[in-house]
Amino acid sequence: MMGSSPGWELLEHHTYLETLWIGYCNDLTQVPESIRSITSLRQLRITRCRTLGALPEWLGELCSLRYPEVSWTPMIPILPQSIGNLTSLTNLKIIGWDNLKLLPDGMQACSTSPPLKNLELKYCHALAELPECIGQLYALRRLFIDSCSALQGLPQSTQRLTALHSLFISNCPALARRYKQGVGPDWHLISHIPHVEMYPLED
Repeated sequence: MMGSSPGWELLEHHTYLETLWIGYCNDLTQVPESIRSITSLRQLRITRCRTLGALPEWLGELCSLRYPEVSWTPMIPILPQSIGNLTSLTNLKIIGWDNLKLLPDGMQACSTSPPLKNLELKYCHALAELPECIGQLYALRRLFIDSCSALQGLPQSTQRLTALHSLFISNCPALARRYKQGVGPDWHLISHIPHVEMYPLED
């Protein structure tokens, strides 16, 4: 659904819906309550809704949701704690959240079955740290961090991510220095990861 959509209430009649894309709704200030009843929803993509101020706590009630992607929503400051209640969650993409500073501790619950396997954080310029509970995402296989310039380091618990197969870091200067292969002061935290890519490389 794109642009101004006065018929949001019609969504509550589509309880069988599995995929929903909401984009370019410049007057949207909150996620429509009618989505709450779509318990079959597997993929939710929200993009370019620049006045959207928050994600609702009831998001955690969407028990079938596996692939949420929220991008270019600069007003949202934090993920809801209920993200950990998404028992079907396997992939999470957060892109272009200018005000995001922290991820919720509730993410540790994303280790339940089926567990979170892919996490992407891109263009979150205010994100200063990742929570230690990241280390409890025991099935996480891919971590992608791009253009999170305020991020100074990865949590110590990263070394407990024994299933992590791929780590991609791009345009994060502090991370490039700290985790440079073989010589960075915190390289040991990620040395167990089979596939590590880091750009740009520090001299």
